[in-house]
Amino acid sequence: MKNFYYSIISSSLVGAKSSDPNSYKTTSYVAVSIITCLNFFTINMLLNAGGICDILNIVEVDIISKKSLISGQVHGLLNFGVISLLIHYFIFFYKKNYEAILKKSPQKNGTLMIYYIAISLVVMIITGVLLRWLSNIGVVEDFTYMKPLWVLKLF
Repeated sequence: MKNFYYSIISSSLVGAKSSDPNSYKTTSYVAVSIITCLNFFTINMLLNAGGICDILNIVEVDIISKKSLISGQVHGLLNFGVISLLIHYFIFFYKKNYEAILKKSPQKNGTLMIYYIAISLVVMIITGVLLRWLSNIGVVEDFTYMKPLWVLKLF
């Protein structure tokens, strides 16, 4: 599984290098981190709907109200995005791991990353629609959040 994920990262690096040779490492790092953040959230939603665990809530943000769109986006960025960025920092930049990834998992083009993005987004949309439908008919309860370590109240 690790080799397959490294192939996806290598594909991302090759695809980004062909379009942006100067900052391809950063572009690839951000793209892979964003998709992985969305995958973490999708998996966490599925586990919460199944009653296995609560939604990750290290930092709770109350901007306007807890249910507002802005509050949800900041919550997702702080709780899932930071974790994804840290993990991928060590995968990409720690001791120049991206060079080893490119050598171990050579890719001819960036199509594997495109497939990874497309499949991830389709699974996320299907999960969201399915959970909304199951919630409306009463099969799945509303999301439950773990008790936060920090609470940020802006307004």
